[in-house]
Amino acid sequence: MTEIGVLTPQYNGLPKDAFGQEGGQYLTNLIRNLHGPIISRWGSILLRRTLLSKVVSPENVNPADWAAERAWRLLLMGEADAARSLVLKVDGGNYTPRLYEVAMQAHLATADPAGICPLVDGGLGSAMRRLGSCSGRYALLSPGSRAVRPAFCNRQGATRLRQVLIICLLKRQLVPGSKVGAL
Repeated sequence: MTEIGVLTPQYNGLPKDAFGQEGGQYLTNLIRNLHGPIISRWGSILLRRTLLSKVVSPENVNPADWAAERAWRLLLMGEADAARSLVLKVDGGNYTPRLYEVAMQAHLATADPAGICPLVDGGLGSAMRRLGSCSGRYALLSPGSRAVRPAFCNRQGATRLRQVLIICLLKRQLVPGSKVGAL
């Protein structure tokens, strides 16, 4: 999982070592701190190609988180299809909490809610670990439980608790100490 991306140099992507020896924290902060739209059409095209390029993941950052930050920036640029193609390049077993959040947003932005179904169990497990001490109240929502799948993933329909939990997952509200919606 050292190289994640869609575009190779053969298809107008950047070379594998395009970022050189720059650290992952610096590059991640650079992506996060791009505020506002990119005014230049050519600048936007170059940024899109840069984010989609199959490059070596930088040091001191998880490759899945690196892909998530790149995909999130693509979503903010209105490039939902590109973001979805980038998150799909990461194997499901390597997902991090950040990548679950971005992947779900990418699937929703491309009008593919069924694409979220394979992510629900892992994303819920990730969210439950982040809940920490609150997880006892939601023990029935353990990963792998069919009761937590959204309505479009099973035919039994969603209960109020399931709906609140899925909405919280999608809105990135599940953090230790937070109050998960009053039912």
